[in-house]
Amino acid sequence: MSYILITLILVVVFLILDRLQTLYSLRKKAWQEDLQSRLEVLKVAAKHDYYRIGDPEGWTARFLQLLGYNDISGSLEQDRGYHYSCRNSQGDKVYVSCLLGGRDGFESPLTAQLLRSLVGAMVVDGVTNGLVITAGSVEAEAEGYLKKIPQPYRIEIIDGDGLVQSLYDLRTVKLEPLLQP
Repeated sequence: MSYILITLILVVVFLILDRLQTLYSLRKKAWQEDLQSRLEVLKVAAKHDYYRIGDPEGWTARFLQLLGYNDISGSLEQDRGYHYSCRNSQGDKVYVSCLLGGRDGFESPLTAQLLRSLVGAMVVDGVTNGLVITAGSVEAEAEGYLKKIPQPYRIEIIDGDGLVQSLYDLRTVKLEPLLQP
C-alpha cells in the first residue's frame, strides 16, 4: 500500500514540476519576444537619431565615449563610413571602423575585406586592438577571418543585434548624451 502512495505522490510531484517548467518557459519566451520587439523599435529609432542629429561622426564619437573609450579622433572615408582612433579603459590604442555612415550602408554586412583592411592598418601602426561597429550582420567569410587573426591582434565586433542591445542598455542609463547634437 505504501508503494502505491509513494508512486502517486511522485506522479503528482512530477506533474507539478512539469507544469512549473511549462509556465517558466512560456514566461521566458514572452519576455524574449517583448525584448526583441523593443530592440527592433530601437533599431529604427537609432537610425533615425543617427541621421536626425546631422552629425553622424559626432554621434559615433559620443557612443564610443559612453562605451568607455576616450581620446577619440576620427576621419570620414566615403565608401566605408567613419574610422577612429581612441583608447580603451586600460589606455591601449584601439582602431575603430564604424560602418554606419551613408544611408545605404547603415545595415550593410561586415565583410572580410574590411576586416583585412583594419588588420592591415593595425599591423602597420602597431595597434593590437580593433573595434567594428555595424548595424548589419557579419558575413560568414568575415567570421572565418576573425577566427584566424593571430595573437596579439584582437577585434571586437558590435554588429546589428549587439549594437541595438548596447544602445538599449545605454538608453536606460545615459540617453541624453547620445541624443545631444
